[in-house]
Amino acid sequence: MSKNISDNPQVKYVAPIPVPDPIPSQRWITEHAHEYGGQWVAVDGDRLIAHGTNAAEVFAAADADGAYLPLLTYLVPPDAPPFAGV
Repeated sequence: MSKNISDNPQVKYVAPIPVPDPIPSQRWITEHAHEYGGQWVAVDGDRLIAHGTNAAEVFAAADADGAYLPLLTYLVPPDAPPFAGV
């Protein structure tokens, strides 16, 4: 005899967490990466939240800002040699 999950009253369905559209943040990174090379940046859509060389400080500033799922990333300097992997 098979049981349907909906027959179990202990199973609760939770709505999925909405994910912000990544395109505005990616566009901002593309347009401004040359200005912040060698730094960590926190971006919320098309808005720069924080930037700096200390990742912990940038993460803390993004957290303090209260932005929902901001993009946090390191921008490689434009004159850096290509990464070949090891």
